Amino acid sequence: MRVERSVTIHRPVDRVFEYASTPGNDPTWVVASLRHEVLSPGPLRLGSITEEDVGFMGRRMRYVWEVVRYEPPTAFALRSVSGPLPATIRLRLEPLDGGTTNLTLIGDVQLRGVYRLAAPLMRRVARRQLRTQLGTLKALLENEASEGC
Repeated sequence: MRVERSVTIHRPVDRVFEYASTPGNDPTWVVASLRHEVLSPGPLRLGSITEEDVGFMGRRMRYVWEVVRYEPPTAFALRSVSGPLPATIRLRLEPLDGGTTNLTLIGDVQLRGVYRLAAPLMRRVARRQLRTQLGTLKALLENEASEGC
């Protein structure tokens, strides 16, 4: 199952990348994220390992992620190393005129077992969650900019 959504955020691409690629920020804007922390020592980079507790459709799950793409400030991706469903999450960022950023969030999840049977429902829920979380990220970062003025 693949879901994809984009949003335009009136903040520079480097700030959007910094915030959106920091695992500890996920619970502030990612609907399903309850906790997300880096397990690898040192700064976040290609190959870093993170651990996240998520809630989805009434279930609590734990994922371990590997950073498989880290190209500040335009690309970031995580691939699940463990968790109930194999998944890859990608962020694509494009700088626009006037210090604005277009952010595209792409989630690819391999549905199996009972989840495969619930694919239409899961797709609707995931699309709604992506829309909500991108709206939340936009509001957080744009409010940050207005409060800093």
